Amino acid sequence: MPGIQTEAQISLVEAAARNPPLRLNVVKASSENDFDNAFAIAIEKQSNGLIVGSDPFFVARRGQLIALAARYTIPAIYEFREYGGWRPNELRS
Repeated sequence: MPGIQTEAQISLVEAAARNPPLRLNVVKASSENDFDNAFAIAIEKQSNGLIVGSDPFFVARRGQLIALAARYTIPAIYEFREYGGWRPNELRS
């Protein structure tokens, strides 16, 4: 189950979304069984992307999260390279 680390990350992202004002949809999952529903809600709310928290709960289930992001065709940003993607700071030269 995600912990305080995830809640702190949500607070930071919410603060960043205030200026400039951006629409932020926070969708939480506290068990693997919640993942499908969380992705469905994100699509229903017309979310343009997904930020996955760095909580060990999500890292341990990265394969499932990657597969769902691909299935729902929603772009995702992950904290760690182990997810198989790139991190935003890698764009800097």
